[in-house]
Amino acid sequence: VCQLGREAGEPVLWARGVLRVTKENMASVVEVMVGTRRLQGVRKISIMGQTVSDELIQAMERERGLRSVNMANSKLTEVEPELLAIAVSGLEEVNMSRTQLTNQQAEAILIAVCAGRSFLKTLNISLTNLSSVEVGLLARAVNSLEEINISNTKLTQLQTKEILTAVCAGGSRLKILSIRSNKLSS
Repeated sequence: VCQLGREAGEPVLWARGVLRVTKENMASVVEVMVGTRRLQGVRKISIMGQTVSDELIQAMERERGLRSVNMANSKLTEVEPELLAIAVSGLEEVNMSRTQLTNQQAEAILIAVCAGRSFLKTLNISLTNLSSVEVGLLARAVNSLEEINISNTKLTQLQTKEILTAVCAGGSRLKILSIRSNKLSS
């Protein structure tokens, strides 16, 4: 085995790059993540534009060094809500923009964020319909994060009011709130 091949399996190498998961390599990535320690140094994964499976989410959840996942434009509708919530809450940064999240998945993620055991700091769930998410849950989750993008999520006026009231009440960790393209007034 050449030195480059050996180094490609070294955790130190993976700490500096982004592992890109495609339709073509998804099964192999899951197999390597589950079966070996070769990818234990992976800090960032990009799964953009893919149909994501429970198996991939389970493999991500086991990777303790994983900090950031970009799933923008991916199809997550088949992933079990609690499994997705556990995996997301173990990360620091997640982009789930335009992922066709179900209401059950969105609520499971927000409940996990509010539970106090979450490491999540930054969440992008823009372009996801959140209009059916319970008002208080959404406001508590927003205030538990440092940064959230909930732009173009079809928020109701009541949800928007509750979020902004909670932010202004103090005690929020929130530093950046992107909320554009929602109904902000009557």
